[in-house]
Amino acid sequence: AVVSTQSGHYAGRGQVDEGGQLKSINGKLYPPLQHISNVVEGGPADDAGVLIGDRILEVNGHSVEGESHSRVIELIKQNPEKLRMILMSVPMKENDRLDGEAVSYCSEEDFDIKKVDITVPSVSHKEENGSKFVVYNVYLNGQFQCSHRYNAFHALQSDLKTKFYQFEFPRFPGKWPFQLSNSQLEKRHKELEQWLIQVCSVTQIFDHFYMQDFLGLTKVKKEKSTDCDSALIPLL
Repeated sequence: AVVSTQSGHYAGRGQVDEGGQLKSINGKLYPPLQHISNVVEGGPADDAGVLIGDRILEVNGHSVEGESHSRVIELIKQNPEKLRMILMSVPMKENDRLDGEAVSYCSEEDFDIKKVDITVPSVSHKEENGSKFVVYNVYLNGQFQCSHRYNAFHALQSDLKTKFYQFEFPRFPGKWPFQLSNSQLEKRHKELEQWLIQVCSVTQIFDHFYMQDFLGLTKVKKEKSTDCDSALIPLL
């Protein structure tokens, strides 16, 4: 393992609760393990050889095999100056089999802000199976990207708040049980646009699978090879 005091970014994924069924990884049985779902290119973790899919075995000398995500984060945050993690690499084809419910983490000070040319310039009225509804048209870099109903925006907001619970999200327009008037629709339209602009300005959120999937983007993930089965993720 390598020890470093540099800061960096990563996103961890895995089970929410303790315990769970044993699974074979690299020929050995392990309880559910938290794992790495994203590594910022060019950051210290990337330089250390950390790979997407690496399983977390130990944090600062404490075994975290079978531990919940909250416990792993608690151990990570105990020492703000230095973080030492023992990781186990697994074949890429094994990731889907081992993946559990995802919970990502990024410390508040690690969020990068960068303006993204994203707008919601218009709405469209649709009808499907006798049901009428409104979709909001999203443009990226001046080009049409996708259209979504309010419920899709709301679901995205809920998912992102679970993943990035340290981030203070901007106000999201609330639900309304009745049909919106033209003025109410325009108000919701503008509020959704401002929400999306502000959220997408955070690089870690814009690059996350949930946002990329919402926008219909295909993100090509860079795969790297390493000769080590264990490495350190420098974080805080």
